[in-house]
Amino acid sequence: MSRTGVWVTWSLMATLWTLAAGPVRAQALPTPVLPDSLMHPRHEDWMPFFEHEGVQFSYLHYGYQIEGALSSSVVVKLVNTNPHAVQYAFKMLFRSADETLVVAPVDGTLEPGQVKTGDHEGLYWMPFSPGVDIAEVGLRGYRVEPLRAGASEPPPSP
Repeated sequence: MSRTGVWVTWSLMATLWTLAAGPVRAQALPTPVLPDSLMHPRHEDWMPFFEHEGVQFSYLHYGYQIEGALSSSVVVKLVNTNPHAVQYAFKMLFRSADETLVVAPVDGTLEPGQVKTGDHEGLYWMPFSPGVDIAEVGLRGYRVEPLRAGASEPPPSP
């Protein structure tokens, strides 16, 4: 079981770094997905965060206008590539340009080969009011473990 974290900064050249010991990696971020593609993002629109214990973590960053002000949201996609069910838990962290921090705990289970994404799966966030853009997004304290026989509860959130 590993506890670490990843941050992404929204900019032309974003820095992706681990919050615990580990290598520093840099990644260029694409332009946020446009509103007309919100309902059916293409496979290539998803940006990979990382893979951990057979679960792929990726995300989309949406930028759009609400009430005449720039706003943004994030949706995460989880893919279980394991031949067995897993349970997961992590914290999503959102930071605005003025350093406001919002933390959202996430947990659940994935069957073999299952894909989860979107609001109905608890994987969509618009953490700030209209006009307050997401400057950075992070994922901290992630855990992925085989689902214990008879267990229906995910591991406790980190």
